[in-house]
Amino acid sequence: MRNLRQTFMIPLVSVLTFFIVNITNFPEDALSNDKVSSTTETNWGLHTTTFTTAEGKIKVNFPDDMAAGDTISGTVIVEPSGTTLEERERNSDELNGYVVEVEAEDKTVKEASVKTKLLTGVAIPAGLAGGVTTLILKDNKGKIVAKTQIPVQPKPPAIETPSVPTSDDFQLPSVGQAGRPIEVSGPFDGDIDTTAVKIGGSDVEVLAESPRKVVVQSPRDVVGPTEIEVKEANVIAKGEMNNLKVSLSADRTTLHKGEVATLGVRVSGLKGLQNPVPLILTNETPEVVNMQGGNYQVINITPAETQEEGTYFIERSLTAIQTGSFNIRAQIEVRKQKERQEKPPVVVLKKEKKPCGSIKGTIHVRTKRKYRLRTVVYLEGLCTPCGYDGSPETGEMTLDVLSKKLPGFQPSFLAMPKGSSLVIRSIETKEITHIPYVIPPVGEKTISLGHLERGESKTLNLSESGLYILHDSIHKFEDGRVFVTPNTCFVVAKDDGTYTIEDIPPGTYTITVFTVPKRTRFPRAEVTVTAGKATIQDLTLTR
Repeated sequence: MRNLRQTFMIPLVSVLTFFIVNITNFPEDALSNDKVSSTTETNWGLHTTTFTTAEGKIKVNFPDDMAAGDTISGTVIVEPSGTTLEERERNSDELNGYVVEVEAEDKTVKEASVKTKLLTGVAIPAGLAGGVTTLILKDNKGKIVAKTQIPVQPKPPAIETPSVPTSDDFQLPSVGQAGRPIEVSGPFDGDIDTTAVKIGGSDVEVLAESPRKVVVQSPRDVVGPTEIEVKEANVIAKGEMNNLKVSLSADRTTLHKGEVATLGVRVSGLKGLQNPVPLILTNETPEVVNMQGGNYQVINITPAETQEEGTYFIERSLTAIQTGSFNIRAQIEVRKQKERQEKPPVVVLKKEKKPCGSIKGTIHVRTKRKYRLRTVVYLEGLCTPCGYDGSPETGEMTLDVLSKKLPGFQPSFLAMPKGSSLVIRSIETKEITHIPYVIPPVGEKTISLGHLERGESKTLNLSESGLYILHDSIHKFEDGRVFVTPNTCFVVAKDDGTYTIEDIPPGTYTITVFTVPKRTRFPRAEVTVTAGKATIQDLTLTR
């Protein structure tokens, strides 16, 4: 949510960002006017809608996993404009007179004055259609001044909720970002009023909550090893975490062609960490400068490279291609710990492992052309195959302009699970520079991955399910496509249309397909998997 995705204009020293997610920009509603505009962005575990008024900004936060049938909570934050304290206070009073409403299927389900700062107990209708709900802003006279849509999942993920939650059911983060949102997963009730979170012994602001997670604001003044405590109703979970801070600096703000600036990157708060921390540097102005080591870099900060006081520092030279200023973005890629603490081994006596089942069938095609080579069959919601160890998957696409038979992205299509990584590598035999572009599945914002020199590679984190479309500055008509499934229970159908998804735990699932051609209707069906058996399910693609 952002441009809570932070971009740094050097040499301002800024805190780096982490948990970068695809951004969703929804068009402004026809009711928005010249005085009030609205945008919705997804990042940091939140959907954030920003209403820009003459008096300042009103930001509404909701959890990004909210689904039809959920009860959720959100918050409202005002940022009054003005150059003097008196002007900002006057504008703050004006902003507090606005009212925010959540609407679904032409029925308002919750409203709150901006002054209250909270939207609690928002019940999203179970039968919500279209994958969105509507957020409305009214002025102090009750007039609608803006509307915008926010995404809603069609149904909640199939997560097993414990009847009596314990502290072990909460997944606490091992690393946070000072001054930025962090997520805690667990059996929450969607009501902010029953949740309290402390970091470093002090209460922190709760920004949003769903039945599956809470998002809180990590404190700016806590850096390094600390404790996080989460209280949900009568259950308290505690754990150790490191709150990291990253600062960027440069010795020059504007460069002329051929000039060189030195970029400094400092990460603080690493003391005591046992695992590597990925630091990602991205040059967002590759048309202005080249960054030493590549315009997109993933640097694993290991404990051995960390100074005794818990800091890490590197420098990169920036060489100007043309005159201008430049933007460098830094982020820490933070992964949630799988378990808050080690659990003692469990001895199981005379208990056999229950076998899993499978789903098989044929994809029939009722179109003029058959597209089975690019047809993915997958299960919706949550599904973990038997024997899967949770290791993230990595795929690779190559770029080559000199190939006469297969120019552009190869392979041109991949299917990968959510949370995996795609490596884009240049295999040119001559000095040819590519600039790969990505259109993520959420929204229509094109993302540049920067210059890709011969032999270099870029890594794209596939954090959202759906279709990623890749373009290249040289190959105008040779696209790469990556379909990201919501889980690891999927398969690409064979060229004869047959498929088999193995190792599925017993249960009832919704199976569906994806294929590349547009205007194809994607069939869905409910299937029940029985242990030790194969369930037969045919599906038909139509226009």
